[in-house]
Amino acid sequence: MARRATIMQHVKQTLGPKAPVLTLGGAQEFFDKRDLEVRPKEHYVPAFFRAYDLLGYTRVFVTPAEADWLRRNVAPGQPRELPHLFRELSTSSCLTEMHAVGGKKVAVVHFPLIDHQATPSDQMQDAVRREIAAQKAQSDLVIGMSHWGRQQEFTLLSHGVPGLDILLGAGAGTAAPDLIANNGQTLWARTSSKGRTVTVVQLLAWPTPQGRWRLEDNIRATAPVLEEHVADDPVIKALFHPHPTPAS
Repeated sequence: MARRATIMQHVKQTLGPKAPVLTLGGAQEFFDKRDLEVRPKEHYVPAFFRAYDLLGYTRVFVTPAEADWLRRNVAPGQPRELPHLFRELSTSSCLTEMHAVGGKKVAVVHFPLIDHQATPSDQMQDAVRREIAAQKAQSDLVIGMSHWGRQQEFTLLSHGVPGLDILLGAGAGTAAPDLIANNGQTLWARTSSKGRTVTVVQLLAWPTPQGRWRLEDNIRATAPVLEEHVADDPVIKALFHPHPTPAS
């Protein structure tokens, strides 16, 4: 988190203080089975909540299992509920939100969750297409978020998804931040399944009804890696590794 903070601050400084920013956190961020079995992080939950708030996230999406884990490990004396930044996802339907960004309407459509290596049904894929089309009719930009994995996302896109401007993909498969798909209408950015990158998508122009994305012309996408040479942000680092109080 501390390295991520450094990269995010650098991006915001590069864009300038007046640039509108939408910051989204994907699901499956907090733990996997190995975390629960080998290195539990329950004591970090209050720090996670504070860090996302300080980093200025617009929304953080979590799986039902993550939501339950977070609620059970809030700070002592605090209500067992998720902060307002967090939204619990569904396994049966899309979760859609509308955000105002730079005077424009941006719809964020998170696909229904599926089990690892499962295949979304034709009915589920059709439901995603209908939701995206409905949101495109009333917004300037539609962002899809998926944890279906590269192969399932490719299958969806190869059959066409009208109105999907950006797809933030995750799950099994190769990471790549700047794929152009869906007949040029979708910027497909896939994050690393190991969570060691920050996906940055910059609109150089808003999409037009018949337009196509062209890298470095009307859109830019990068994925800075959280490598060891990236300095830790001291404020965020202190949340997870506080200095011991000197004995009096």
